[in-house]
Amino acid sequence: MKIHIHNRSILGYTRQLLALFDFDSRYWLNMIDVPTLVVGSDEDRVATFEGTQGLAVSIPNAKLVMVSAGLVSQVEHPKKFVNYLNDFYNNLEI
Repeated sequence: MKIHIHNRSILGYTRQLLALFDFDSRYWLNMIDVPTLVVGSDEDRVATFEGTQGLAVSIPNAKLVMVSAGLVSQVEHPKKFVNYLNDFYNNLEI
């Protein structure tokens, strides 16, 4: 038998979902001042190309790469995903 530390209820779950829907971090994106890699998936129906591109444009000096994948590019194409990360980290000017 699995014991849960926290009680789960429909009301609690609903409140968590509402909090997620109300949260919007777009105001702070232009304040990010560290090298940022935005990885998108061209077949993702949740985080669309337009949304991913908008995220990258909103972060100063962000680099955008797109993987031909669905929602979880790091699982569908792990080698390609890691190569993008390695290229990004190896080309940082610190």
